[in-house]
Amino acid sequence: MLFQDIEAEPTKTKIPVNLNLNGVNACPVKEEIVAPFWANNTRGETLALLNMYPFEQYVHWEKCSFELRKMYCKEGCRCEQQYRLHRLLAYDPNNECRGIFSDWFRFPSCCVCKCYDVAFDFRITSRSPRGHTND
Repeated sequence: MLFQDIEAEPTKTKIPVNLNLNGVNACPVKEEIVAPFWANNTRGETLALLNMYPFEQYVHWEKCSFELRKMYCKEGCRCEQQYRLHRLLAYDPNNECRGIFSDWFRFPSCCVCKCYDVAFDFRITSRSPRGHTND
């Protein structure tokens, strides 16, 4: 049988897809680039950040506009703030002997739609490598 002998399938009407759409975040965010002067390190100490010319330190963050609310998430899910660690130059105004040092600070990084009604079996296998079995 030759290719041209095969009966052609009936043509289907295709719905045009606009590939230029950006979509909408399920959890709206406020995005900023900031140069903070004060922040709490990962140990809870309030430190002054070295943030003057020519040593500006910028942090790009995204904060949940509606934290802990459903917004465009499915049922059983809600918007939750996620954080990222940044290593920045700082000094302790209460102890000048420490001088300038680098320390870790936690800043908001993004807002995710987190689901809590996912079946237990799915949660166990969702991070397992494909084809991996526990034998």
